[in-house]
Amino acid sequence: MDQMTAVERYQALKNGQSVDRAPVILYDNLIAAKLVGMTYQESESSAEALAKKLVASYQTFGHDAVSLIYSTKNFTKLLGTEVKVAEDAPASVSRYALDDLADLDCLPYDAVHFDNDLGQQKVFQAVKIIQEETDGQVYCRIHMPAPFTAAAGLIAPEKLLRATRKQKDELNALLNRVLAILKDVVDQFSQLEGTYISLSDPVASGSLISPRVYRQFAQGYTQELVNYIHQKESFVALHICGQTEKILADVVETGVDAFSVDQVVDLAKAKEILADHLQVQGNIAPVDLLWQGDPQSISQAVEAAYACMGTDPMRFVLAPGCDVPAESPLENIHAYMDAARRFGQVTSK
Repeated sequence: MDQMTAVERYQALKNGQSVDRAPVILYDNLIAAKLVGMTYQESESSAEALAKKLVASYQTFGHDAVSLIYSTKNFTKLLGTEVKVAEDAPASVSRYALDDLADLDCLPYDAVHFDNDLGQQKVFQAVKIIQEETDGQVYCRIHMPAPFTAAAGLIAPEKLLRATRKQKDELNALLNRVLAILKDVVDQFSQLEGTYISLSDPVASGSLISPRVYRQFAQGYTQELVNYIHQKESFVALHICGQTEKILADVVETGVDAFSVDQVVDLAKAKEILADHLQVQGNIAPVDLLWQGDPQSISQAVEAAYACMGTDPMRFVLAPGCDVPAESPLENIHAYMDAARRFGQVTSK
């Protein structure tokens, strides 16, 4: 059993004091809905429903930060992107606001602000409810898009990728527009206590773009947003789906405090490049293990991750490689947390 709350654990580490175990991340936004008998869309329908499932997740599993999602679709809808809703999964795009980057200046940017953005309002209020109902025991990790992925919410990804070759000036103009919007979102979320930001950049994956394109169109804008978040005195993490081994050194240059490693990345390689510069988070396979695996295989994977990375929380925090699927058996999530408590004992310095 845990001897400390999540907040007590992080505060002790910050002050150089001993802790009962290393912190553990669980990307719980999808699986938490089943804990309260809701579909995913029901659990995201209001601040109260969102808070209810995440409080239940923390109370059930005891991880160190619950996951609230501010998705690209929240602000791109205000600019004209249309979405379709699936009951047990996040919404997807049915029509993009832009057909061509030449039309960039035609979008209604004045419509994007907190008073109009129901997604911002929902996350903001849910954080307050969670902190009240847990007596401030758990951190709230707010996931929001990095600029390159946010831009892909306004124009089809294949057109965005084509623009990296044929419409470079227009693409940079779009990225600057998006960056300004994301800074405004940070202004709102930075007012909240007990939170930190986790940037998601799946469209910047090495599985989709080259290292050259990442450096030219993703890295710099991410770095500027990270610098802005740091001005608000907030910790900031970054997750890029898929293969990222060729850009790990570039991730360091963004200035993020932590990098969440996808399960396809060699953890030893990530340690070699990243661990002296930032906190590595990862990378237990969410599908192969947490959904389709069994408690024994999960325990073995957790043990292997700590054997590779060590238990110093400044250098490594155990996490899934991406979102935990809603279909994952609850016994597998308990096995993940039990193994983390068993193998994640922090050695006194």
